[in-house]
Amino acid sequence: MIVFLSGCINLKADDAWNLQYKYNVPDSANLRAFGTVSEKNRVYVNKSGAKIRVTEFYCENNSKASTLAGKFLADLGLSEGVSRVELALNGGTIPAKKTSAGLIFVVCTDGATARIISSDALEPISTFLNEKRELATGAVIKSSYPTFLDRFDRYGWGMYGLGDFTNLHGWMNKCEPKGKRKDPMKDLDFLVKHKIRFEPWLDPTELDNSDGIIKNTGSDWMTKAANDKGLPVSFRVYGDCGTCDWTARRFPEFVDQPAKFMMCGWHGSRAEWKSKPHMSWYSDYYHYMTVNTMKKMRLFNDNPMVMGWMYPAGEIEHDAWYEVHSDYSSVARKSWRDYLRENKIS
Repeated sequence: MIVFLSGCINLKADDAWNLQYKYNVPDSANLRAFGTVSEKNRVYVNKSGAKIRVTEFYCENNSKASTLAGKFLADLGLSEGVSRVELALNGGTIPAKKTSAGLIFVVCTDGATARIISSDALEPISTFLNEKRELATGAVIKSSYPTFLDRFDRYGWGMYGLGDFTNLHGWMNKCEPKGKRKDPMKDLDFLVKHKIRFEPWLDPTELDNSDGIIKNTGSDWMTKAANDKGLPVSFRVYGDCGTCDWTARRFPEFVDQPAKFMMCGWHGSRAEWKSKPHMSWYSDYYHYMTVNTMKKMRLFNDNPMVMGWMYPAGEIEHDAWYEVHSDYSSVARKSWRDYLRENKIS
């Protein structure tokens, strides 16, 4: 519902607005969505004590200004009871937002400037903008912005693990009544309905599935399937230790070696240092892993539906047996000797 509100055009003496104070905030960072933004704040007051707050954001271009204005308006709309109103000014009307507490916000995009004008009541902002009509240039009620900016405001909850089409352990049949088969794509419909973002895996370190082949076949199609339904995604980035298969055979010099006392068997029946070897943390393997992680991430850099990434290190982990001994591999011993030499420790 749109409410039309008339503003006072004939100003009284008490309606004259004077600048009470002002301050500026310089740009301090280059942000992905907003670029670099500086800020100018002014507060006006009249003899009746009414106040008007004017904040101007100086952006790199009109597109950035529109993004800033759009995100502010969208977030303002998350508050209960916010409605649209129309302010009558000399020569027409402009749209504004009114909160349940009566606060009025006029948001404008004026070239590369995003402007927010606010007051505690309707009448003061009406009289103010009739006097300073140029500040209302480019008033908008809505403006587009990248979906990833809603990462915490509208898609705070996320979920990973789409069932895939492999029907592992017959899960598709177990999820439905007898004689029916589960369509895994319905999982995405559930997420869309409840505004839950999807989190595909991004595992550039899953190297032991086949010689030189990375297990990331699902990330591309899962991301596309989610985006086609308007569902944003956030990637989970993992870093596994590898070396269960061909990596250990091809790069034995990078594999962690247990101390000799580990070979006596005291560590129990789980001889994982033999059955599941581990890449040494001192090897170049993890540089390789990092580079491949970056390569995979860059494939999705320009996707506006990508909301975020797991902490860059991901869930880098090692197997439990690694906890009970030190690393005696050649690369570990070289690292220790280099440390002693660099620090002149004999």
